[in-house]
Order: sequence, then structure tokens, then C-alpha cells
Amino acid sequence: VFLAITAMIVLVVFMKTSEFGKRTVDSVLLGAPVAGPILRNFHLTRVARTISTLLAAGIQLKEALEIVRDLTSSHKWEALIKHMDDTIDAGRPISDAVLSTTLIQSSFGHMIAAGERSGQLENALERVADVSEEQFEDAVATGTQLIEPAMIVLMGAIIGSVAVALLLPIFTMGKTMAG
Repeated sequence: VFLAITAMIVLVVFMKTSEFGKRTVDSVLLGAPVAGPILRNFHLTRVARTISTLLAAGIQLKEALEIVRDLTSSHKWEALIKHMDDTIDAGRPISDAVLSTTLIQSSFGHMIAAGERSGQLENALERVADVSEEQFEDAVATGTQLIEPAMIVLMGAIIGSVAVALLLPIFTMGKTMAG
């Protein structure tokens, strides 16, 4: 038992401190059925709103991407923002990078492309952030609804275990006295 606990502690420390561990945890969380949509929409809302705000303040897009890349905690989102930066360096629109990833829904990529073509990128990003925030809230509500039954079953199991633990000695004493 001690060896298993020690191994778990070492594994947790390794996953939190190593680059491989951080990337693995990031991939698992973003691909998870309940947590994935929540995290993707959270990051998209944060990135789109921040870039939109920076563009509205007069910051150039390349500089805004560098600022946002430093703010993100997800390795996959950091790589996507780097890809966006490289796309701009290559002279292509940022929407090319957005449309080539699975982290962002294609409808958002098309909204960004329309914003680029019309010269209203900051407004398009703000709209993307608004819609993504709504989806984030819906995903959190759905996740909560999925967790509630599991919590009820877990609480029932805990209460049942406590009840059995309390009553078992009484029944055992009764059998001993009767026997």
C-alpha cells in the first residue's frame, strides 16, 4: 500500500512538473467528453476577447498574439496561437490557421474570415467571444447536470457503507448472544 501511494505521488509530481506530463494532461482534458468542450470554449472566449480588446486599443495583431500566447495555460492553445503568428508571417490570413485546427469550431473560423475580409476583425473576434461564452455556460450547465446523479449515487454509497459499518457489529453481537 505504501509503495502504491508513493508511486501515485511521484506520478502526480512528474505530470505537474515535466513538459511531457503537462502536454499529456492538457491533451487528455481537452479530449475529455465533459471537460473538453468546457475548456475549449473557456480558452476560445479568453483568447478571442483579449485579442479583440487589444486590437480595439490599437495594438497590432502580431503583438496581440504574443501577449495572448503568454497568457494561456494550455500547451495546445499556445501552439495554435504560435501557428496563427506563423500564418501571418507567411502572408496568409489568420483564419487559415483557425480553420486548420480542431480546437476551434469551423463556424468560428468562418466568422473570423468574414471579419478579416471586411476589415472588422476586432468586432468578429468579440462576436466569437460572445457566442463561445454562451456555449461555455451551456457546457458548464450540461456538465453539472451529468455530475449531479453521480454525486447522488456516491453519497448513497457512503451513507450505506456507514450504516452497514454501524449495524454490522450489532447484528454480530445478536448472533453471538443467541448462538
